Amino acid sequence: MTHEVTDSSPAVRARQLSYTFRRWFREAPPAVDGVDVKVPSGRVHVLLGTNGAGKSTLLRLFAGCMSPKDGELRILGASPRDRAVRARFAYLPEDAVGATRLTPTDLLELQGALYALASREVRARSQDLWDSLGLTGLEGRPLGKLSRGQRRRAQLAQVLLPPVDLLLLDEPLSGVDPHWRTRVRQVLSERVAQGVTVLLSSHLAEDTEFEECGATVLERGRVKASGSARELFADPQEWQVRYRPADRDACTAEGISASLNHLPGQVEVTPARRPWRDLLG
Repeated sequence: MTHEVTDSSPAVRARQLSYTFRRWFREAPPAVDGVDVKVPSGRVHVLLGTNGAGKSTLLRLFAGCMSPKDGELRILGASPRDRAVRARFAYLPEDAVGATRLTPTDLLELQGALYALASREVRARSQDLWDSLGLTGLEGRPLGKLSRGQRRRAQLAQVLLPPVDLLLLDEPLSGVDPHWRTRVRQVLSERVAQGVTVLLSSHLAEDTEFEECGATVLERGRVKASGSARELFADPQEWQVRYRPADRDACTAEGISASLNHLPGQVEVTPARRPWRDLLG
């Protein structure tokens, strides 16, 4: 049975989700403990937290790699283990490791086969991804001879290849330099504009810098805060003022200081962003 997701229904819905790993015939503290997450379709949502907060465990549950101990989980309107649903999302684990002798082209050809894409479509989509992610000229080089950031971008190309409705990305920008972090966020924003839902994990607040981005802050497997990233990280005690002088000659520290007395130009006032870790207090 195919489960359609309407614009009003969430792409990801978890209610009171829990999971506990077993260690040597005994249970450890819950890795995920009563978590509620709701991700609207066609939006970006970021799971934020320190190491061990439960981000990777949650994404593995969402991807159907593990079954929750308790709670309810719906991905694109059904169980993540539903065969029809699995063809509609792609998952990138944090520790994705490809055989070092494989090339980026090999990765995408394998991914295309898994999603039953025609060879012609794989080649066309691959070329677009090489260009978008700065891998042109590297697509035939073994992964073992690429830098860490280049390998991560190749893995991102792999997960971006199939035309899916949902992307589950665990620390997708790990090891990627600032220039390419910005470019990857642009590529993901383009997918969102096409109606794709993006759920990613990170420990950096800058990875919430998407339009209409949601965020869930996790600590020790529990939700500490959730909502609009803009609202969550706004600091009510501090404000940023962005001023663009009408006169270019005034674009100096002295000129701006003198102009602020009567502000003959455009002024934008926004709340300063506070560190997301402040929400853990």
